[in-house]
Amino acid sequence: NIETFGACEYLDNVQHIRKVCLNSNRIASLSDEMCSKMTSLQDLVVNRNKLLKLPDNLNDLISLQLLHVEWNKLTQLPESMLLLTNLTSLRCCQNEISALPVEIGGCIALVECD
Repeated sequence: NIETFGACEYLDNVQHIRKVCLNSNRIASLSDEMCSKMTSLQDLVVNRNKLLKLPDNLNDLISLQLLHVEWNKLTQLPESMLLLTNLTSLRCCQNEISALPVEIGGCIALVECD
């Protein structure tokens, strides 16, 4: 089990990783460092964890196309999401989010939002 994904010295050579799937790992947070170093990441799937929030610098994932964070404990999505112009798929159901932020309209490529 991983408490915080991305908070380690192993992130030095991750800039070319395109897909990360970490379902059911009891992850409580994603580090800001992960977002700033994984700039080629296209798919981030972290369903069924214990995420309370997403990093404020989520927009550093400039290549992100797919973000699936279902079945966590999120209460909101960061405003920085409006800068994820390549995001096509967002799945955030089964969290504690009462409403999607208005800024989600900035995700101009978004075609799937659940």
